Amino acid sequence: MSPSDFSPVLTRQVECFDELVKDESWKRDHEDANACWELEQVLQFGLTIYRLFMKTDEVISDAILSDRCESPRQARAAFDSLLAWWLRPCETVNRVIRSLEDKGYMVEGAAEFRKHFAEAKWMLTPADKAFAHDRVAAVRDNAIDEHRTGRTVPLEKLSD
Repeated sequence: MSPSDFSPVLTRQVECFDELVKDESWKRDHEDANACWELEQVLQFGLTIYRLFMKTDEVISDAILSDRCESPRQARAAFDSLLAWWLRPCETVNRVIRSLEDKGYMVEGAAEFRKHFAEAKWMLTPADKAFAHDRVAAVRDNAIDEHRTGRTVPLEKLSD
């Protein structure tokens, strides 16, 4: 008795399974799913580093503002250099995220990563370019108008 005589349905199912394994399209999907999971781990590591950057930026800014930083320009340059270094692998990560999303994968942490990636790039943008956007100019102009018309609180009164 041949396998197809024994059970034509089971025989067809085994035949289909054999074709799927030989085709290896599942393997690409499996590799993409693994890549997505591994990328999510890398993203979390990168986001942790970004949070450390933000805490470090607060410490540096506080030290500069309170005159506790001996060489503010050097501290800021070192910080900016590290942040620029962090951005380089972020470019690759961003491309991989887009590639996996184009294949239909949801990459956990992608939205937060994109937000912080954009923030970091903005932080390294020279002030004359970073604040040249129309919305920023409108907020600036509004703040100046409020100050001129006495609708703001002087800084010395805030510390009281």
